[in-house]
Amino acid sequence: MSYIAKAVVLASVFISSTVASAGLSIDLSDIKQAGSQFTYTYSFNASDMKDPDCLKQDAEFIENVTLRNHRGVYYIDADHDVANAQIVYKFDFSDLPMRPTSVTWQDRLTVFPHKTDSERSTMISEWSVDGKSYTTIQEVTSVSDKAVDSGKNTKRNKIDLPSGTNVVYYRVRFEPNEKEGKLVGGRNQWNRSGTNTLLFRASFELKPLTTQSSSEGINVKVMAMQDTPHIFQDMVYPAAFWTLDTSKGWRFLGATHGHSGGVESVDAPNRSGDKALLCHVTVNKTNPKAPSWLTWEKPLDPQLNIQGAKELIFDIYPLDPIDFDIYMQLGREKGFGIISATWKSIGKLKPGRWPEIRIPIHPTRPSVDAFRLTFPCKAPNVPDRQPIRFVIDNIRLDPKPESETAVFTVAMRAASPVKAAYFQHTSANQVSDDEAITFDLEISSLKKFKGVLQVHGRNKQSNQTYTWQAPVSIDTQHALVTTVIDHPSSKIGVGLANYQIELVSEDSVLMASNLSLEVSGFTSEHMNQKRHQLLKWVGQIERIAAQLKQKGIGVKEPSISLAVASWFLKDDGFVESDYKNQKAYGIAMKQLDDIQSILDRTQLALNDRATGKITEMSSEDFKSDSPVKYERGQQTQDGKPLLMIGPISDGTNTHLLPELGFNAVARETGIRDWFSKYKGHGEKFLNQFLKEGKDAGISLHLLASSHYLPEPMPKTYAKAKTPDEGSGMFPWDVLSPQADRLFENWYQQMTAVIKDEQHLVSIGLANEPGYHVKQTSQSFTQAFPRWIASEYVNIDVANKQWDSQYDSIKSIDLKTFFELRKQSKGAEWDWQRFVDQQVTSFFQKRKNDITSQMPDKAVWTKLMGHETHFGFAMLNEHTNVSQAQTVLGTDGGDPIWLDYLKSINPNIPIYNTEWHFMGGVDPNDTQQIQMRMVDGVTHGIQTGLIWIWWRTPWNSMANGGEQSIIRWPKTTDIVGRTSFKLRALAEPMIALGNADGGKVRLLYSLSANTHQGVNYIHNLQATYDSLNRNASGHRFVFTHSLTSDDLKGVSLLAASNTQYIEPDAARILAKWVQDGGTLWFSSPVTWFDPWGHPVENQDNTFEDA
Repeated sequence: MSYIAKAVVLASVFISSTVASAGLSIDLSDIKQAGSQFTYTYSFNASDMKDPDCLKQDAEFIENVTLRNHRGVYYIDADHDVANAQIVYKFDFSDLPMRPTSVTWQDRLTVFPHKTDSERSTMISEWSVDGKSYTTIQEVTSVSDKAVDSGKNTKRNKIDLPSGTNVVYYRVRFEPNEKEGKLVGGRNQWNRSGTNTLLFRASFELKPLTTQSSSEGINVKVMAMQDTPHIFQDMVYPAAFWTLDTSKGWRFLGATHGHSGGVESVDAPNRSGDKALLCHVTVNKTNPKAPSWLTWEKPLDPQLNIQGAKELIFDIYPLDPIDFDIYMQLGREKGFGIISATWKSIGKLKPGRWPEIRIPIHPTRPSVDAFRLTFPCKAPNVPDRQPIRFVIDNIRLDPKPESETAVFTVAMRAASPVKAAYFQHTSANQVSDDEAITFDLEISSLKKFKGVLQVHGRNKQSNQTYTWQAPVSIDTQHALVTTVIDHPSSKIGVGLANYQIELVSEDSVLMASNLSLEVSGFTSEHMNQKRHQLLKWVGQIERIAAQLKQKGIGVKEPSISLAVASWFLKDDGFVESDYKNQKAYGIAMKQLDDIQSILDRTQLALNDRATGKITEMSSEDFKSDSPVKYERGQQTQDGKPLLMIGPISDGTNTHLLPELGFNAVARETGIRDWFSKYKGHGEKFLNQFLKEGKDAGISLHLLASSHYLPEPMPKTYAKAKTPDEGSGMFPWDVLSPQADRLFENWYQQMTAVIKDEQHLVSIGLANEPGYHVKQTSQSFTQAFPRWIASEYVNIDVANKQWDSQYDSIKSIDLKTFFELRKQSKGAEWDWQRFVDQQVTSFFQKRKNDITSQMPDKAVWTKLMGHETHFGFAMLNEHTNVSQAQTVLGTDGGDPIWLDYLKSINPNIPIYNTEWHFMGGVDPNDTQQIQMRMVDGVTHGIQTGLIWIWWRTPWNSMANGGEQSIIRWPKTTDIVGRTSFKLRALAEPMIALGNADGGKVRLLYSLSANTHQGVNYIHNLQATYDSLNRNASGHRFVFTHSLTSDDLKGVSLLAASNTQYIEPDAARILAKWVQDGGTLWFSSPVTWFDPWGHPVENQDNTFEDA
């Protein structure tokens, strides 16, 4: 029959009255394995009933039944005029290394109307484990007026089988209802096919048989496997993944509603003797229910380590043209918290070649759980109902990480009868107290054998050794050997230990061995002893600091270190929590070592103060009764320069921030908390936040994020958001009146709470917003022609700028204009300017909503600041700063970005509202952190809000968790002490940040950035770096706003490779050069205006000097 995948050619037949059959034979090859799940499925389909021997092949016993075919409808029917009939199936697993644990039955019973009571009949299906005592599955009895059909019985619950079951029986009985009654032929039917193909199915879940052995301290369990998941032929994971010699474990996701596709192993084209993977798909664009994304995926278990790798590289051989984007993704994206390590298109490819694809890896996580190729299948260039095929080969990471997998795995050295063996350490590489070491061995063998598993342990510090050993018996080709070593420290002591695992024959011949496994052993008693010693030391140093303070000696900086140490060391503090709750034993002990070094330095620092070697400067604290002002590029309070530095917090431990060196804290509220389901949450949050700040006496900074959407969206504002405008972090239609009213309502609610709060210094309008518009946007479709009419006298002028042929301004539609943008620089330039003006106008209204009610509050937007974020890529920082901010808000920290931003308006300070230094990766990042803090302030940051100040679990894969400053005491200490010292040096630091570049400027062109892309920014960075020794700082001038006054006193203007410039700016520069200025290009260029036309009436070509 068709159990698993056996196909049979069949025909209609008569079955004799009583038949004893050979019965069903179940082989190990019939078992399906998915991970650790094993299943066996027997199915009897309508097509099977065409075979004259269909029942005799598999049924154990057949009595008084007939197989009929009536006009293409097959069924098995009780014979006419017999007292009973039955069919019995026997599922015997006795000869397999597996036993059934549950079964789910599916069958179909049909009885037709009886004419007299004597013809009444019943059909019963039942199951048994001994062939004697049966339990009913279902039962149907005939009635006089209609047929009774049980259906396919697909909804019955799984039946758990008794432990130790070897055999399971299925029986269907045909019985008359009266004692002396007889069955009427054709009235009682089993597996009546109709239009159904699947009729009878028995689905078993199986558990492999295991043999268990143990000796002192070691327990070994051997489990039979149908396959070894991590072994392919003689290759062991992850080798088979890198070589792509097998499609094992690969899958195609999205084959529904007309889409089809798959992955299979093929001979690599033009690579003799090499195997590769063929990925193929046929897309159905006509079905609206079909998925929008299709994916080829290989789950990676255990996860692959990518630490240190810069690029993922693979070869690809398209068999069909690829004119659309297919994205390479390492690691699944699981919501906002976890970002894949790669996300880049492999590019447009022509068939018949083997190009090498190089994908940059971003350090968002240490390891990855999947390799994926995925694409939006409804994109314009994706062919409809045509095959798309490509072959991939030779995947590799460059440079190759030191260890390939996230946990310890190894291809064991194997010798006959072991064909291949895979070792995986399944417990943590740190154990404490009574915890066990566990590991798995997957074994592929040539024959059955008996042997001994030996584990040789050696403590690397004390050199204590011990060997654990237990007998093993391998009775199948594939087996899993699970091993547990209890409390290893009791044999070899605490500390770092090596474990060598060997599988030897009964006469001590080595059959498999691994590389040395290293595991560290700890005890909670030792940890707590050291923690309490350090706490006692903290108390002693605190008393010394208090005595010095009484004498008027400044001890603020050492006190920060003492506050950090106490915070980590206290009962249920970070050290104890990391040890007890997260089981990060080595990390907790490392924290204790770091705190010891912190206390050593703190004691020396106090000695230096006591002897007068060091005199500590004082820093200005934040004063809640005095407004913060911004004048002449300075942030001041009471006329004195002020730096505000503190963390972005989750609200815990705010009261500690002044002790830790900070005078500011930031938190975030979302629009969701002010409407619908969560209304009231926002006001409660703000009141709590305001109280925390008042109690701590520090400045408060509020980010009002609009990407946390109301649930549900109020009907009044249903059109404020559509899928056609915005971005993930700002998903609103800025042209919608409903969006305006929604934000006005939200800001009014917030203003009522915060209006008179002096501690609240600043408000952010959005969190890393971008803005994009689709050609299907109704609001932008209507607004764009009106904007064009305001920009151009008539369509002829616009057509000249765009190299287009529109009949009229009214005839402009976004669909054709988006196509034009791909070819016309003028069309692209005008579209970007148009969108920018609409978005800036919306943000300007929000700024006015705040400043009209609270003129003393600083207003900012968290603008992203990286090489791909200049210009129109996210929000245009030039218009946003000049019209919608009162300070310079950003989360960027690169010096070039800070100098660039400061150049937009030198008279206001930079608010870095997500200040990144890293922190949680390495406790020794202190030099880098200190450098980045000083770098930031000397390039214009006067308010720095630090990312991040909450702790994520040490094993978390969440994006950003590795940047937690307070994971380590050293990083917490250095950030707090550097904050204090920078604030004490506010005046000279701010002066350095306001340095205007002296006689040197850099030229930036928004249109060049738009048309030349990231290449322009890379050239700009190189030019910036070449001027890096300029002691007067760096400042930019901008072609779109250039005046002659911008170049007064300037003798050198570095223009990188600027190719696009406004004609007015070209004239100003020509006059400046004529008057003696030097215009320096990094390479020869020709100037064009922002619409892509040569700049007229000026020298517009610049050659090598």
